[in-house]
Amino acid sequence: MGECETNRALRYLAERLEHPLRVGIVLGSGLGGLVDLMNVRQVFPYREIPGWPEATALGHAGNLVVGDLAGIPVAALQGRLHLYEGHSREAATRPIAVLSQLGVSGWVISNAAGGLNPLFRRGDLMVLDGHLDLSMKVGRARVETVGIEERNSERGTRADGGGLDAPWHARGGCYDASWIERFMATARQQDVVVHRGCYAMVSGPTYETRAEYRAFRKFGADAVGMSTVPEVLRARQEGARVLGISVITNEAKPDAPIQNDADDVIAAAHDAEAGLKRLLISWLQSLSPELAAL
Repeated sequence: MGECETNRALRYLAERLEHPLRVGIVLGSGLGGLVDLMNVRQVFPYREIPGWPEATALGHAGNLVVGDLAGIPVAALQGRLHLYEGHSREAATRPIAVLSQLGVSGWVISNAAGGLNPLFRRGDLMVLDGHLDLSMKVGRARVETVGIEERNSERGTRADGGGLDAPWHARGGCYDASWIERFMATARQQDVVVHRGCYAMVSGPTYETRAEYRAFRKFGADAVGMSTVPEVLRARQEGARVLGISVITNEAKPDAPIQNDADDVIAAAHDAEAGLKRLLISWLQSLSPELAAL
């Protein structure tokens, strides 16, 4: 069924796209306004694309926006699909697979995340250099870090035809080291606070307890959220390069917890959006010759 739905979406978009694609951007909770910077050429509501699951989470508009950003052909996903909405991993990452097969060879995957590292503050940005998959959605409980030269497994079908139940190796790591360094350098030039760290994914939709905050921190996580990891893995399986970015929406204080809800998360993401917009534009401009050749 997944392959059939993927092909339906692929055919629909291939027949309608008027411009080539190079870079894909996944816009997390409260970050959909980044499309305001684009020279928008086409907008495809998710509900109109055959085989394309709809996003139902608060703060996700549910549009595929195609255009130019900093002179680079971009496909922006204005809303993502979460496992807690009832989607399988294959369905949740289907947009990544479809757009990768239509020409996207580099992905910027963003999210709104809770801060675990005590040095992080609300509104800070974190570039992912590894992750922990705590979603427990692949048939057995597991805790794995995936960073430079590490290994993971996933269910589905790889672009090369191999099954994803078997272990596979993300050569060069899941997160592109040179893109991370360039993004960090851009942040220093603009005096924007950006950390490097490990992202922990849980399936959600409940927010973390005090005990979970402590446990995740002991595992080595710096931030926690309910998305991103399946998309990163799917992009890497398609052979694309990946930059992962978290907007820190709250500070972890397990001994004095603050009750947060989805509205708080979206508000915090909106507050950080202006800085992230500037950084993305400058980063894309610095990589323009490289991205144009992808």
